[in-house]
Amino acid sequence: MSSIVIFLLDNIAYQRYIQVSRTQYSQSKIRIMTKIGDQIKYLRKERGLTQKALALQSGLSFSFINQVESGKESIRLDALARLAIAFGYEIRLVKKNEPNTYP
Repeated sequence: MSSIVIFLLDNIAYQRYIQVSRTQYSQSKIRIMTKIGDQIKYLRKERGLTQKALALQSGLSFSFINQVESGKESIRLDALARLAIAFGYEIRLVKKNEPNTYP
């Protein structure tokens, strides 16, 4: 009987641990999404672009840019690359163990 109770208590503790971990992950993800959105908004405004103009330059939709800037939508690497190019950044790929040759 006691081993069943211990198992149940351990299971409840594990489930609670998983729940807390998921909550912390979700909160971290939201903070990261907000920071990325804020940075995109800053770069857009610094260049005097509207969300619609940035959408046209990047090939992304206006609504997607709006959602990303407000931290409501996460952004994939391909979309981030399109925005970087629209902002005038060059994208370089570096291989593992390759010396950094950036100026």
